[in-house]
Amino acid sequence: MQELSTAIDLFPFCLDYYTFEGVTLLYTSDDMKAKKPQAILDLEKTYNIDIPDLSSQEVVDPWIDRYFKQDSSGAVVKLCLEECQIDSMAWLVDFPALKSLYLSHNQISKLEGLDGLTSLTGLSLRNNQISKLEGLDHLTSLTRLYLSGN
Repeated sequence: MQELSTAIDLFPFCLDYYTFEGVTLLYTSDDMKAKKPQAILDLEKTYNIDIPDLSSQEVVDPWIDRYFKQDSSGAVVKLCLEECQIDSMAWLVDFPALKSLYLSHNQISKLEGLDGLTSLTGLSLRNNQISKLEGLDHLTSLTRLYLSGN
């Protein structure tokens, strides 16, 4: 077999090493590739990082410190950007549907961009440079807040 197209019906767990033995060309449909939201692409460019989409995973490895998850409408609802040298939160206006946000171990000194995050239930800002708590009053759904190490 010289070519294999992903348009064929592939059942989960049916593929192994031998399935692709001898394949020299593999075609994928553009429709099958998940497109990252522009706001994620902008963050990747600004901070020179890769943010994988882990929307299809039920459980995320706790050692993974960069990822995002989308809901069925494509809105980013979970964002983890730990240890990314982030020094500002102004870009959060591009993520109004966030429910969970992890920005621990960065260089954030000021809480900003939180006004529109009314669905946010969890916020982790551990080990940053925050000295003053302000701008949290609009977070009416917030049930978990982590600020140690500031």
